[in-house]
Amino acid sequence: MARNKHFQKRGSARRFKEDGRSHSQSALEYLVTYGWAFVAMVIISISLWYTGAFDPLSFAGGGKSCGGFGSFACEDFKVDSSGTVKLTLLNTAGEQINDVSIISGSVGVCAPSTVGPGGKVSCTANTAAPSGTSGAGFLGTQVRIAYADARSGIAHSDAGTVSGRYEDGCLNSQNMQGLSGWWKFEKEAGTLTPDSTSNHNDGTLSLSPGPAWQNAENCKLGRCYGFNGSAMYVGIPPTSSTTITTEDFTIATWVSTANVEKQISIITNYNSGGLEAGYLLGVNASGNPTFEYSAGLNGGTGRNWCSSNTSINNGALHHVAVVVNRMALAPLIYVDGVNIATNDIPSSWGCHMITGNINSVVPLRISGWTSYPPYGTYFNGSIDEVKLWKRALSASEIQNDYACASWTV
Repeated sequence: MARNKHFQKRGSARRFKEDGRSHSQSALEYLVTYGWAFVAMVIISISLWYTGAFDPLSFAGGGKSCGGFGSFACEDFKVDSSGTVKLTLLNTAGEQINDVSIISGSVGVCAPSTVGPGGKVSCTANTAAPSGTSGAGFLGTQVRIAYADARSGIAHSDAGTVSGRYEDGCLNSQNMQGLSGWWKFEKEAGTLTPDSTSNHNDGTLSLSPGPAWQNAENCKLGRCYGFNGSAMYVGIPPTSSTTITTEDFTIATWVSTANVEKQISIITNYNSGGLEAGYLLGVNASGNPTFEYSAGLNGGTGRNWCSSNTSINNGALHHVAVVVNRMALAPLIYVDGVNIATNDIPSSWGCHMITGNINSVVPLRISGWTSYPPYGTYFNGSIDEVKLWKRALSASEIQNDYACASWTV
């Protein structure tokens, strides 16, 4: 009896081992048979995610859409990765619309606030949309605007929707490095135009007459100032952040002009009646951007005057920039993001790099220089988005500033 029990136990153990081997073998066979399919599914899923197949915008046809703004048609829009929305709206009401504003987001502005039939208005709203990654899609983001019918006086509020992809080119943090001043010219009332950097280099408008605030269609972004070629300028006091001595620097702005008869100033702090020092970015009688700078009585290696070979005298908005890298052979002038060949004016001065301190100890002026009338008079046209850096921007950074006039602080 005991012996039978012994054999029964041995048999049970043998069967347990055999069952264990059987289960292990089955699991192994299962993995061999179906494991490759699981791995393939993982690889396919990763590939689809990488190519954007799971992007919500893909399921909606992948297009860019904008609409639902009541009496306005959406002509164009952009949403950056911080959620800032920029809209260009067209008045389709057939009559004047007043008090246009954008009421989504933390800070919003529309310009002009009054627009006639068929007119355009540009609106910007910070954080009006959820933040996202550049290139990622978003669907049905709601943006609300308010306005009043000029005929009836009735106020309206419409919530439009936008779908598309986040665009991040205008939020290049690298372009913020060394930015000493940024004058957007968005303020209409008063005599001060604020500096959008933390340096607070606010400008003061000349009086009687002062620069004229322009409608959005004459400006690159929002509003801007127009100058008539006579006694109009924006003055900026010299500070540690705007004063250039021996360091590298860059100036960039948007301008339009169609009536150039002699050299006109875009931005200058030249002091021809004293130290003969400073710099001047302007446009010559041929409509070509020019740049002059000198150390004058401060010492150094003479005077520089360069002229580009591309005319901008056609009434259109153009991006004009100059980069001064003291280690380079000469300053670089850019027009619409492209480095333009330069010529010497006059040939005895030459377009070359100079050494020395170019501090002129006089205020910076956007438009306006009267101390040397034959070569530098007040600007005639529109100026917008003026920026000054205390470093030499790279070619890609200049192209970014040209392509993305609206990148934010």
